[in-house]
Amino acid sequence: MTAAARVAHKQVFVKVNAPVDEQVADLVTALSAFPHVVTVESCQGFNPKTDFACIYFCCGTDRNDVTAAFVCKLAPLLCANTRGDAEVELRWHWVNPQRAVAVLKVQGGEDGRRRVARVLRKLARQWPA
Repeated sequence: MTAAARVAHKQVFVKVNAPVDEQVADLVTALSAFPHVVTVESCQGFNPKTDFACIYFCCGTDRNDVTAAFVCKLAPLLCANTRGDAEVELRWHWVNPQRAVAVLKVQGGEDGRRRVARVLRKLARQWPA
């Protein structure tokens, strides 16, 4: 199949059920509530009480500036609304010249992950479509 044949039809975003680590499921679900967020990979860490939970994602488009802009808009809102409930890291990086991927890391045990997921759900409800 040629590249032209693969992109000749319109695609839409749908949420897909997929197995994820139990201790990161709430965060993945909350982050997936944002329009066009596509989870690439996630991990709860070996010790969910002390390790970072990590979620790698992009914004479902071939335009890297969309993922970067999303991270730049979300980061200060996430910071202002978590206020030290957990240690949170949100950044994006280049995977290759054509693809940027963002990572959300949360440390703070089950309570910290739950609080950050709550904030993400709240922000997703307020996010423009």
